[in-house]
Amino acid sequence: MKTCPSTFKPDYVRQARALCARGFTDRELAEVLGVGRMTIFRWCTAYPEFAEARRAGKSAAGDGVTVRITLPRTMVPGTRVTVHLLPAARP
Repeated sequence: MKTCPSTFKPDYVRQARALCARGFTDRELAEVLGVGRMTIFRWCTAYPEFAEARRAGKSAAGDGVTVRITLPRTMVPGTRVTVHLLPAARP
C-alpha cells in the first residue's frame, strides 16, 4: 500500500490548541485545517505534541462548563435520563 507524505505543519499544534479551547469539534478542526476528521486522529498518533495541544485545548474549553439537571418529582425509579452536552457558543 502506497502512502502519501503527511500534510502536517508544526503550526497546526498552536492552531489546534486555540481552536479546541474555543470549543471546536474534531470535525470543525479538520475543516479549518483542510483535512478529513480521520487525519486529525492519525496526526494525534503520529505527532504527540499535536495530540497534547488538542487535549489541552479541549480541557480548557470544558473548564467553564456548568451543568444543572432538574429531574421531575414524579420520575419513576429505574427510569433512564439522557443528558446531551453541547459545546459553548464561540465568540
